[in-house]
Amino acid sequence: MHGAQAAADPQGECDLAVVGAGILGLAVARELKRRRPGLEIAVLEREAGIARHQTGHSSGVIHAGIYYPVKSLKARLCVEGARDLYELRERAGVPHERCGKLVDDFVLSATERALHVRSAPSPAATSSLAIARMVADRAEPELA
Repeated sequence: MHGAQAAADPQGECDLAVVGAGILGLAVARELKRRRPGLEIAVLEREAGIARHQTGHSSGVIHAGIYYPVKSLKARLCVEGARDLYELRERAGVPHERCGKLVDDFVLSATERALHVRSAPSPAATSSLAIARMVADRAEPELA
């Protein structure tokens, strides 16, 4: 980074340089430092501060992975990442809100709908409409 790198090492020498001080660049630098503590790492950023581009424009939503194919790597990583992020926020005392999301299963494929039906809380709640009503009633009583 401009100020930090210049102050730490005016010659600009390091073992490894990470380009970009957004969330991904900083996460990569942090993980590399965790794995190899003796490594001298420089994070290079052309802006005056961190997270000035896409990272700084984040909506703050933690995605659940519902738009990816069931059991796909992307879906699994979304679920694991969301769980890890909520745990980290709890440990660090970072305020957050778990507001949830209502999903209209009419946009789901027949296979995905069948998975939802199989995971219904009772045998009586097997139709998509019954499940949707039950979820909506529990999640948002004001909608009833």
